[in-house]
Formats: sequence, structure tokens, C-alpha cells
Amino acid sequence: MNKALFAVATLTASAAVLTACVSGSSEPDAVDKPVTTKSVVAYAAVEASGDVGLDRSDSGTTVTVRVGNDVVVRVAHGADTEWSFNPENPAILQYPASPPIDGGGRYMIGFHAAEPGTTRLVGILSSHDGQQLDTFTAEVIIRR
Repeated sequence: MNKALFAVATLTASAAVLTACVSGSSEPDAVDKPVTTKSVVAYAAVEASGDVGLDRSDSGTTVTVRVGNDVVVRVAHGADTEWSFNPENPAILQYPASPPIDGGGRYMIGFHAAEPGTTRLVGILSSHDGQQLDTFTAEVIIRR
């Protein structure tokens, strides 16, 4: 069994426990809601696949990913806020690699590394009335 399937199988068995037990987060913009089973399993599969997984604590960092892999961002938000993410160079880091998952106070979105190069991934947390509340940035280096 490959690593990604093993990770998904293992975490599927324990995801219900995590969903029941995990609430809140150390993330500064987190809400006090449980992590959904779907997001726990999906994020574990990202890390097992060779893709790069980022969370709120990774803002301001530089990450390296190979062409063909994905960069997946997972952040918390409240019921009256929403995140939007955009790469500065969408020709090399394409949106979206997979449909966004939004639920349980968590937002997860992936971008596909299509071509070698460097780009910055920018996320903005806004209130529903358009007020900018927070930002997320990560420098993404894509290599062959």
C-alpha cells in the first residue's frame, strides 16, 4: 500500500476521535469549532503525497514544491468572515488544484505547481462587509 493510501486509511479510522475531541486552535484567527473529518483526512493525504501543506503559522515563510505537486493551505475563519487566496503568478501556480473545502470553521484550498519559477501566494481574510481583517503570504518556489 502506498504512503498516501496508508495515511488516509489510518486517519480515517482515527478521524472520528479527532473530530469529537478537537475544538479550538492555537491559530490566532481560529474559531471554537471541531475540525471536520473531511478536512483531517484530506490534509493528511496532502502531506503523505509529497504536496506541501500550509497553515496559518506558515504565513511569511518560503516553501519549495516540485512541478506536478500541489500547495494546499488550511486556515480557520469565523461564520462572518471568508478567505480568498491568489497566486501572484497564476501561470506557474494554478488555482484551484482541488475544490475548496469550507466548513466547521476551516477553509482549505489547493494550488497546482505547473511550471518552474517563484511566486507569492497571498490570502486575505475579509468580513462579509468587505473589511480586510488579516493577510497570509507565502513565497512558493517551484522546481522540476
